Amino acid sequence: MNKVRSLYKVPLFVAISTIMLILFMAAAAIQVRSVSRIADTIIDKEVSSFTRQTHTSLQLFFDNVLQRNQLLLQSSAVNFQLLKSLEDNDSLAIMQNLNSLYNSEPNSGMELLFIISPTNQVLYDASSPFFSDEQSLNELSQTPTNMYKWRLVPMNMASKQQVILFKKEALISPKSGKILGYLAGGIVLSGRIAMLNQARSYVDIDSVALRYNNEILAESTKGSLIIRDHVNALLTPKAQTEEELAELKPQLSKYKNHFVGRYPIIIANLESELEFITLLSSSSFDTLNTEYKYQASFLLIALFTFAIVASLIVIGIAIRPLMQIIAAARQAIDKNEAMQTQTSVIKEYDELGGTLSQLIESSSTQKHELNHLNKQLKQNVKELEQSNKELDNITYIASHDLKSPLRGISLLTQWLSHELGNKLRPEASDKIQLLSQRVNSMEAILERMLGYSKVGKKGHELAPVDSKKLCQSVFSNAQHDKENSLTLNGDFPIFTTYRTPFEQVMRHLIDNALKHNPSPKAQVSIEVEEQEGYYHFKISDNGPGISAPLQEAIQSNETLNDTPQLLNIGIGLNMAKKITRLYEGKLTIILSNERGTSILFTWPARPSALNIN
Repeated sequence: MNKVRSLYKVPLFVAISTIMLILFMAAAAIQVRSVSRIADTIIDKEVSSFTRQTHTSLQLFFDNVLQRNQLLLQSSAVNFQLLKSLEDNDSLAIMQNLNSLYNSEPNSGMELLFIISPTNQVLYDASSPFFSDEQSLNELSQTPTNMYKWRLVPMNMASKQQVILFKKEALISPKSGKILGYLAGGIVLSGRIAMLNQARSYVDIDSVALRYNNEILAESTKGSLIIRDHVNALLTPKAQTEEELAELKPQLSKYKNHFVGRYPIIIANLESELEFITLLSSSSFDTLNTEYKYQASFLLIALFTFAIVASLIVIGIAIRPLMQIIAAARQAIDKNEAMQTQTSVIKEYDELGGTLSQLIESSSTQKHELNHLNKQLKQNVKELEQSNKELDNITYIASHDLKSPLRGISLLTQWLSHELGNKLRPEASDKIQLLSQRVNSMEAILERMLGYSKVGKKGHELAPVDSKKLCQSVFSNAQHDKENSLTLNGDFPIFTTYRTPFEQVMRHLIDNALKHNPSPKAQVSIEVEEQEGYYHFKISDNGPGISAPLQEAIQSNETLNDTPQLLNIGIGLNMAKKITRLYEGKLTIILSNERGTSILFTWPARPSALNIN
């Protein structure tokens, strides 16, 4: 697993270079974003400044038009010849003077010029033939107006809806000082292309239009984009209420490749329903934005180049000496030799090289010592295996060699008892019987010693075990009186385990509980419960208990060495303890006195928990 993971480890110079590049790129991105924001701010300021300048210029142009026509009206209203002809009531002279005044300023833009009576009736008309409509002029003359201010009047004239700027001046007699009438003038804004051409040249923009209540009155353009055709896409409807008019401000918005301007017109110091609509090519602003983008790109490239150069410098100064130290250490480890120290201008690298050299030298020494200890350990293991093998042979030979003379003694005692049975005194007969019992006891001890030496040396197969039936079978097969009883408590499991060693443990414990119980009614109780992956079996009896020295010998015999105390009844208990330990269980004497003994042993609930080697 470690080898697989090592494939994904990143070299130090790659990691440092990547980190530096990321940091520089992040700094560059922040700088580019800052430049972009500054560019946007500057462009916004330029747009705002242009909006204010355009609005001021257009308003100034419109004010000049109104002022020029107002001066024309005022100068005409004080014309001596016109006033004299009015006092003389000379109609022909009045019309001649009025026409002369109308034609004196052909570029003024005033299409309407007529005289009305003090009762607002049209008396004389010198207006343009296109707008010389007596009914419309009478209607216009009835419009309430301030004598000193222009008034915006929409009306139907010459069969069309027109928007007219209307103003009148009083005609005062120089002799009597009476008002002889009013000189009225009007500027027709509908179709006023000539005026818009002048405005476009004056402000130097691509297109300009005059708009009244969301309707285009006139338009002048030098581009292909016609404002009238795109007015709905260019602009939202103009404000209608007084509150909306009060909040209306000059604005400039982007539409395709143009900036669209919207500028309300002030007439007589009040915002009116008139407004200028302008189109300006965005190329100049786009050029400025492009220049800032080029600067940002150049800055990004410069920072990226600086990051690469800085990474190379860091690699050359800091990483390359470290890689040399690592290579020298790896070579020393692979060849099992002393490390060649690397000199460096960096103090810490010199200390690192010296420390690695000492560690490698110490590791090499420890490796030699470990190899020596491993060889010695292998030799000791080999000798121990040979010793155990010889010990097993001695145990086996001793048990068999001792059985032969014991068998001879047993046959001899049987022969003596048979041949001399009636001739022997009772005391001698008892001695012969006692000798026979001792021989049988010695044979049983030898059998147990041989079985004890073989514990854990034979492999066993896994098999399903019904623990309840097994306990009942072992109890039934044991040699005991019919008065003895077995009590089973708990949920006895049916599980897969190593059947033979489990049965051996159960047989040794049940046999001990019955064999060493002098009571005519021996009682054996077995309880079971499962805890943390192990079955806990508790075997209790009503026997005389186990002596304290024997308990201490069994409990302290952690190495399972054969001791003289265990060569009698304790050898069976010790065999059970040895088997449970071999199969990762545990055997403990939890209670033993004159009223009985309780022994607890644990056994793995699953074969996967077993580790039999």
